[in-house]
Amino acid sequence: VSAVYDTTSSTLAVDYSHGQYPDQTDASQNYSQYVYPSEYPADSTWITPEQRELIIIPLRVYLSLHSLAPPRPATPEKFTMPHCCARFGPGGHLVQVLPNLPSAGQPALVDIHNLEIMQQDTPDQVELRSFPGPLVKEETHKVDVIKFSQRKALECSRDNNLLDKSSACLLWEFIVLLCKQNGTAVGTDIAELLLSEHRSVWLPGKSPNETNLIDFNNEPLSRAEEEPGAGPLSLLSDTFMIVPENIGKETEHFRELLLFGRKKDALEAAMKGGLWGHALLLACKMDNRTHASVMTSLPINDPLQTVYQLMSGRMPASATCCGEEKWGDWRPHLAMVLSNLTHARDLDTRTVTTMGDTLASKGLTDAAHFCYLMAQVGLGVFTKKSAKMVLIGSNHRFVTEVSQ
Repeated sequence: VSAVYDTTSSTLAVDYSHGQYPDQTDASQNYSQYVYPSEYPADSTWITPEQRELIIIPLRVYLSLHSLAPPRPATPEKFTMPHCCARFGPGGHLVQVLPNLPSAGQPALVDIHNLEIMQQDTPDQVELRSFPGPLVKEETHKVDVIKFSQRKALECSRDNNLLDKSSACLLWEFIVLLCKQNGTAVGTDIAELLLSEHRSVWLPGKSPNETNLIDFNNEPLSRAEEEPGAGPLSLLSDTFMIVPENIGKETEHFRELLLFGRKKDALEAAMKGGLWGHALLLACKMDNRTHASVMTSLPINDPLQTVYQLMSGRMPASATCCGEEKWGDWRPHLAMVLSNLTHARDLDTRTVTTMGDTLASKGLTDAAHFCYLMAQVGLGVFTKKSAKMVLIGSNHRFVTEVSQ
């Protein structure tokens, strides 16, 4: 199928052809009067679109930069005059920019000072030179670190200006332990470290109704009424423990009372005779009230109380009472917790952390930080007073209060 269209014919009702309009051109008009100025020669060529873009783009960038320039601040400037600026640089240098104004013709000078030379007459420089640093893995010998830590521990033990010399010495001994064991230490290792210099005397409770305390004065207890005998080897002092010779008679009397069914009398005799193993075993088989009375008959600061309360799922009382004078040394309680960790690791961690908080409230910063290290408390920020530990052995709360 094909179709042919006639272009001359129109289907419109009105004729719009060009011929109906008259010619408006004036033949007598002369266009020679429209000439190009001198700066625009007649033979000049048109600018191509590419050339136009090369001109317009830089102009747009210039206008955008000047239109988006931030206004000058209305607040006054912090430094109206040139000031000195100093920064610590690598290699132990202090970089100082002098307050010169190059626009005024002054030279821009930078001073570089060696801190070692600046501090050569200070006592701190001697200690810095003795430090076996920088501590680099596989380069720094651990023997040098051990010797340095042992020397610092000895200095702490001889420094009478320290509030808690033994705890400050303990921190350095802990570093020695980690170096010797390649950074690995278990609870029993820490307990041995805590009790290395401990010589406390364990006093049994006198009666269920009388509170007794353990003597932590590191002095031997003399009992005139009892003749000491050779007992088992002590893990604390590597010597034989003092055991009364009549302990066999106490056990025989305890057995006779049970043979006649006098359990309460047997329990009382066992506690008076120091047979705490028999007393606790018998009490736990009787009833809860009797067992509780036997537990309260133990000295309130006895580490046995700590481990029994911890294994019962409770936070030990020693966690909130250690550091007090009547409680004596805090180390046996921490050693008891670390050596007898329970399945409730959260309870163990909270117990050690609370013990650290209690010691910190007593001003024993070194002892508190040792507890925080055992509880794996991370280092905090110096500006936050709520941080438990920022720099080991230093009380950042006291420094912040003094600076304010």
